[in-house]
Amino acid sequence: MQTRLLAKLCGLSFLLMFVSCNKAQSPVSPNVPQVVPPAAAVSIAPADPVQAGAGAPAAATPSANGKVAGIRAMDVKPFVESHLGELNPDLAELDTACGDGEKPLQSLAPVLYGDLDGDGQEEAAVKGFSCLSGNGGADFRGVLKLLPDGRLAVLPFEPTPKTFKGRNPDADLRGHMVIEIRDGRFNEVYGIYNGSEASCCPEGGERHFIYRWDGHRFALDDIIDVPPAKSGN
Repeated sequence: MQTRLLAKLCGLSFLLMFVSCNKAQSPVSPNVPQVVPPAAAVSIAPADPVQAGAGAPAAATPSANGKVAGIRAMDVKPFVESHLGELNPDLAELDTACGDGEKPLQSLAPVLYGDLDGDGQEEAAVKGFSCLSGNGGADFRGVLKLLPDGRLAVLPFEPTPKTFKGRNPDADLRGHMVIEIRDGRFNEVYGIYNGSEASCCPEGGERHFIYRWDGHRFALDDIIDVPPAKSGN
């Protein structure tokens, strides 16, 4: 009897210990919401901004004075070769008039530059020798203009009149033309011959044909005879 009583007491003690342990480790009630701590904010560096114009072609660099290079930067010789008929109508058929193996343009004198039409831009004054020039000197001359689109053009001249202010412009001349630019005017200069001197050495001075631009062409403005320099001067 006493033994069974002790066994019951021992069982009761064990039961009480078990209940106490379970209360100490009571699970979280499913009805109570769990508070989850917020995740740490991730700092994302912004992407580098795209620079305006990145990868685009660079703009053309203007020249020092902000202007496009003028006619001095042009090689005018190829243009002259293909426009001899405009510079001198008598040379329009050079392709058939030149001898075998001869080039229509034999040589081009040094180009002169100046504002000849008064627009503030330079033109090119040219003179040269074709295959027909012979011993008479240069047989063409003219003025070339650089157009806004970059092309060259021949500016026209009026034909030399048969008389000018009551005189024959060609009297006592034998060719051998020189061109000049003076005071914005285009000048043709020829030696004047007295009659007996050699072609190389005119003794009568010089005749200047002065042309001005009239808005459409170069018109003969004046003819001036310059006497020969006195010996000893």
